[in-house]
Amino acid sequence: MAFRRSEKPEAVPQQLLWNANAVATRPTRFMGAQRRTGWVLYRWDTQLGEVVLAHTVRGEMGTTFPGHALLRELADDAVALAVVEPDYNIPHGPSLEAIDAAGPDEYYGTTWRRLEQLLGMPAPYWHGNLRDPELMMAWRPGAATVTVPAVVVPDPAPLLRLAAQEPDGSHAAVAALALAREAVWDSAEDARREINEHVDTSDSTPRSRLPPARSCHPRRSRSPKRSCATDGRRSCPAPTHSPPNAPTSGTCWATPRTSPARARSPWTRIPARRLGSGYPGSCPRLAPRSPSTSATNR
Repeated sequence: MAFRRSEKPEAVPQQLLWNANAVATRPTRFMGAQRRTGWVLYRWDTQLGEVVLAHTVRGEMGTTFPGHALLRELADDAVALAVVEPDYNIPHGPSLEAIDAAGPDEYYGTTWRRLEQLLGMPAPYWHGNLRDPELMMAWRPGAATVTVPAVVVPDPAPLLRLAAQEPDGSHAAVAALALAREAVWDSAEDARREINEHVDTSDSTPRSRLPPARSCHPRRSRSPKRSCATDGRRSCPAPTHSPPNAPTSGTCWATPRTSPARARSPWTRIPARRLGSGYPGSCPRLAPRSPSTSATNR
């Protein structure tokens, strides 16, 4: 009896990382991390073939959805590629989009639990603000969670150089250092809050809830006090509040001190052109007037 090959196309596995039956029945092997421009890749050798998890590197690559072209570029031999997206899928945690080599050129969503079932081990999730490529490349399964400084984009190094070049206590040095500290604090705080809200409380197995890195909590910078300058070197305290409907430019508003002549009005309006200009956006130095002068002008 002769057997003829059926013309019906063979069924190909589709949506490997979403299929509930795709569970590791034999030990998988972690093949290591790989660095590509804009990416850090983690590879596993599974019973279905090579599976790759891809993290973008902040500042090098933006939001990218997987497709066959990206699969061929990053992992030509892989059967499936999963890309960590910047948003969150409540209650499953950070969003994962996947593409199968044998399926259509359409990405689909999956979860960290399904990925862990296929890999037989938890996969690492690095928050976007904590993606230091060197630390990511050093990760291995079972590694303890580390505390790392947040990655700040754009790089605050130019602000730090400016603060180092300016005289101690100058307006430029104080402002530049305060801006750099605020950027670092914001980046670390965003990572801490989002991991706490979307990763630690996600609907995943306890092992998958532990990210490989958490942000260290830097000291928050206090905003530099507003000051007014005359020659770029001297400064005087600026008012902490302004009267209702106060103009935004061309006028300095000063609170009265102890002058009896000013006691009737809580605010004294002094045109900026009478006092000189100072730095753009700054307030000229306010010269106190004597009670007799104030009474004469009144």
